[in-house]
Amino acid sequence: MKNFLSLSLLLAFLLTGCFDFQKNLPQGPWLGVIRIDSAVSDMDLPFNMVYEKNIEIEAMYVLNAGETIAITEIDRVGDSVYMKFPVFVSEIACQFRHDSLVGRYYPKGIAAGTSYAFYAVPGVEERFPFL
Repeated sequence: MKNFLSLSLLLAFLLTGCFDFQKNLPQGPWLGVIRIDSAVSDMDLPFNMVYEKNIEIEAMYVLNAGETIAITEIDRVGDSVYMKFPVFVSEIACQFRHDSLVGRYYPKGIAAGTSYAFYAVPGVEERFPFL
């Protein structure tokens, strides 16, 4: 009985730690990738992002050359994250997987249906880290 109680407490502690990550994206740099063609990795479109959250704002900043796009419409449902680009109708719908985001990029919005694979990893500042 004592071992069962110890195991239950350990399991509860570990699960609480996992769910805490789901509530808190790591702040700082991220490398986002849109896979244009699922069969050809040469068709990957990498881009840099920076996540920031404080009392005043929660935003994912997409960096492209000299342009910065601030995504401030970020919704969370369970382990899912939905980000809607301002001005454009583009959306990203993704889930937490380990330490990354994995999902779909919808260039004309979720309602249009056309999508591409999307993933993002935290802590990567280079746009082409594998070259």
